Amino acid sequence: MSDPMEPTQPLLPPVFQGREDFSEFARSATRDLRYFRSDRDKRFLEGVVSSSSGRRLTLPKGEKVWRARVGCDEVKVTIDDRFLTYVDHPFQAHQMKEPPAKWDVEGRANPRGISYLYVASNPNTSTAEVRPWIGSKVSVAEFVAMRDINVIDCSKHHLGLISVIGPPTVGTHEDGMWSAIDEAFAKPVQRTEEGASYIPTQILAELFKSYGYDGNRYKSRLDEDGYNIVIFYSEVMCLVSCSLYEISGIRFEYVPERSYVTPP
Repeated sequence: MSDPMEPTQPLLPPVFQGREDFSEFARSATRDLRYFRSDRDKRFLEGVVSSSSGRRLTLPKGEKVWRARVGCDEVKVTIDDRFLTYVDHPFQAHQMKEPPAKWDVEGRANPRGISYLYVASNPNTSTAEVRPWIGSKVSVAEFVAMRDINVIDCSKHHLGLISVIGPPTVGTHEDGMWSAIDEAFAKPVQRTEEGASYIPTQILAELFKSYGYDGNRYKSRLDEDGYNIVIFYSEVMCLVSCSLYEISGIRFEYVPERSYVTPP
């Protein structure tokens, strides 16, 4: 006969437990302790650190990445020394780099006052991430890594649509924890929700940075074939070109969540 005082075995599969640990950490950081960590939060972050070495990814010197911004410049052009006109031109190099730290800009990895460079693994992903509209002009800059760059790959063993419709019932605690972290970095956030929603991922990015990593990578939710990368030190990237695109079409796909039956 079992001891009634003995802790019962958890009913949730380990993968769900890992996701729940992240959820508790996120709730604590946004609603309870902003600048200090509870014992439970500390254990969660220790678990992140201890399992992060298996998610170390090196972007080799010469690796290409892209950054997009909606908009462009208008440049004066003189034709035959007589006719003056204006043509659209991609933003200048200094406008395509990370925003100055003095700007009051907050991101999913950086708090206000600290500036990071957000790039993507291909031009399509970088363009999708700025959520352009049909007919808009988008400036897209190409960067090249000046040295090997070591990042945490939050997207390793990415679960695809499972992260949208729910986690699997099998998998390890670590799988669940990291799938939740990847989803938190990747999830699109409304402008009105940015401040609070970004706090957990900002803490994690600072944790990665404090352990000597140059950035972190996460899966794009807006382009299934692409990845987003946060670079903590922009000087490791060199901007080599900038192009201008006009958005001619946008494709949406839908995943059913639940149905409701309206009573007669």
